[in-house]
Amino acid sequence: MSSTVRSRTGRAAAGFALVAAGALATGCGGDSSPYVPDPAYATTAAPAPPTPVDETETAPVTALDVLLGVWSRSTDTMEVAIRFLPDGTYRSVEVYSPVESGGVYTLQRVEDGVAQVNSAALRLVGRTATVSRRATDDSGGDYDRSTPTRTGSYTWQVDGDELHLTDAGGVDAVFTRQR
Repeated sequence: MSSTVRSRTGRAAAGFALVAAGALATGCGGDSSPYVPDPAYATTAAPAPPTPVDETETAPVTALDVLLGVWSRSTDTMEVAIRFLPDGTYRSVEVYSPVESGGVYTLQRVEDGVAQVNSAALRLVGRTATVSRRATDDSGGDYDRSTPTRTGSYTWQVDGDELHLTDAGGVDAVFTRQR
């Protein structure tokens, strides 16, 4: 059966080659008459342009989209910043700088984690955290070390450039969007 298939395939290929050679020979011959397209394939109008994209349509905004970017808040002795990233992670940095009788020292805590968010609740789950201490008058006590991570649950609301995070105890921390 396979030899029959081969011979038929060989004859079909040879037949196609002869037809193609004949078409080329007649098309390239001495005939100088102008090319006239077959009316069955002629078009009467140019194709329609593609439908324009409505650039006012956007993808639905998610709760995470609203939080994306950097938010910060300050008190007399502390600054806190948190950056929410599109992949659902966050980084928070807390800097505590009290003035004491011996001078100024700074504690800095950096935490990376995952932000779990919906329209009403935000849960921050820390994955890694470090704390650093620097002192103007006691550099021998300076350190950098890992520290336990935190998990926090909040209700949240964005009002313009303000992010309100309210913990289970009702304490409301107000952060300002940084641009």
